[in-house]
Amino acid sequence: MSAVPPSPPQPGPEDPGLRAEARDEAERREADSAERRRRDLDLRNELAQADFEGGGWDLFANELAKYGIAVMVVWMRTHRIFAECARVFGARRGKKFGLPTPPHDWSADDHADLSALVVAKALATFKQRALLDEGWSASGGASLSTYFIGTCIYEFPNLYKQWHAQHTAALHGPAKRVVGVISGSPADPAATVTQADQARRALAGLPDRKTRIVVKLVADGYTQDEIAEALSASGFPESSKDTVRGIWQRHLKRARKEGGRDDD
Repeated sequence: MSAVPPSPPQPGPEDPGLRAEARDEAERREADSAERRRRDLDLRNELAQADFEGGGWDLFANELAKYGIAVMVVWMRTHRIFAECARVFGARRGKKFGLPTPPHDWSADDHADLSALVVAKALATFKQRALLDEGWSASGGASLSTYFIGTCIYEFPNLYKQWHAQHTAALHGPAKRVVGVISGSPADPAATVTQADQARRALAGLPDRKTRIVVKLVADGYTQDEIAEALSASGFPESSKDTVRGIWQRHLKRARKEGGRDDD
């Protein structure tokens, strides 16, 4: 019987080869991160020359929005977003941080809609704080995309709590349709509040995802340009102010018909 050759020795936890390999990997990652941040700094400076406006900014913001929505959708589906919020806000407040438990029927459409809201809000915050106010620094250790995801985490709790409250209300009472016309910014602040409340009540039973996004963002006070940007980032390319205005007007017309009004 031939002897079984001995197994080659396995490296132990203190094996010098493993330590060297781990060190090399860490150095490679750090070099990659530093190079990415240098490229981001060049991009940031290029965008700054145009005051973060125009075609260059639109392209950058659109790509950032797509990335943010992709991350947020996955994190909502896996519930990782709640752990990330607990980590960030718990550390800031020095105590445990929690959010309402998602409903059992939390759907892929809900993830997509809420992601669009979060990213639209985060883009405005990111532009102001990270770029205009120079809150982001290439020496800070985070790339622009990583910093943006951090901004999404920052914006998530309030928008999620609003969404959760709207969802809960829809489950406990019949949906009320919007019957008032929102055109521009009314002079009466009380009218603005009333219209926003009506729009929130209209969310249940809306016919499609695009309409839900528009109604939600109108209710939260976003401009037509911002809503068009959110639509584009949510899988509805080439959306414009006219797109938003058309969806909103069709929603109002449908609401009047369902309410028995024919005085368009």
